[in-house]
Amino acid sequence: MLELDIESARGESFRARLEQCALGPATLNFLWATSQQVIRSRDAISRARRAVFHLVHLRSGRFRMEHCGHT
Repeated sequence: MLELDIESARGESFRARLEQCALGPATLNFLWATSQQVIRSRDAISRARRAVFHLVHLRSGRFRMEHCGHT
């Protein structure tokens, strides 16, 4: 898993569930969660043991991603 900082305005009512499935050399991550802000700092990235690729597919709801200052 990734080292992430997660914040939610919902406080104690924040809920999330993660399911993982192996698909050959890839791992599929299925995430269900209430509203949240997820941050992966440069320090956290530098501590990663290996380079990773993330493919994000939103099935419902809203999603906004910012990467290197771009949305």
